[in-house]
Amino acid sequence: MDNTISLEDSYMLAEWQKSEVGKSDNSAYYNSLLRIFTQLFSNWYN
Repeated sequence: MDNTISLEDSYMLAEWQKSEVGKSDNSAYYNSLLRIFTQLFSNWYN
């Protein structure tokens, strides 16, 4: 099963997570971005 997500979906997910977490804690937001870009790069190189 292919669990890849589009860049637009990734952005929407990151924005949603940012709003859920709130401005007091951005670590989860950046961790989600890091995970997204890691997935995108691995998809491109595989």
